[in-house]
Amino acid sequence: NSNPEIGSDYFAATSNLEYISGRDSRLGMLCDGNDYLKLSTAQKYTQNFSFSVFVKFTSLPGTHNGVMGGILYGNGYYGLGYSLGCSPTDKSNRLCFEVYTNPKAVCYSNIIVKINEWYHIAGSVNIVGKRVELKLWMNGEETTHSYDNTQGFIGYNSINADFDGNIYIGRIGQSGIHYMHGIIQDVAFWNRNITSDTVNTLWQYYQKVPYISEIEILMKDAQDYYSLD
Repeated sequence: NSNPEIGSDYFAATSNLEYISGRDSRLGMLCDGNDYLKLSTAQKYTQNFSFSVFVKFTSLPGTHNGVMGGILYGNGYYGLGYSLGCSPTDKSNRLCFEVYTNPKAVCYSNIIVKINEWYHIAGSVNIVGKRVELKLWMNGEETTHSYDNTQGFIGYNSINADFDGNIYIGRIGQSGIHYMHGIIQDVAFWNRNITSDTVNTLWQYYQKVPYISEIEILMKDAQDYYSLD
């Protein structure tokens, strides 16, 4: 568990980072269209992994609104990996979890994102041979998408020593232009597939008002956990 301001194993860079009072007086990362955290992590999420994030959108402009993205190939290329966000022009602001394994695949939520509402979002990628299964949970509601791919790992072309594995919070990493407008709290990554029971436990936690101090206990087995307050 590492605050991104002091976790030397994770922290890389920020842009216009501000904090604001989030849900139940906890601090969150304020994203107003040009803010992001760039996290450099020892975990390179090129195979099975899962994530959890708690967010509120304050506006939904006419571009893709990126919550997070990972670049999994460097060496001068702009990178293709995974991303999470929504767009008014893509499924009417249903949340989109996209993973590139040649070809790319997307998994959409059934819930349409609305402004000024808090959402717990979780997702997982399971790769077995050339078969990929995506799962996306939004406020506990699960959607899935399975497909065949040609390479068996996440990223563009062959993974080599040049790829950086950076995780961007507040924008989609490979584009660098699709930023979020809203507040982000509690970002976690696992290098395995989390279960529906784990997601439901987290969702039950986020419905409690006021919060009780158990979030770090719930995230104890996450490889990367960032409390942004």
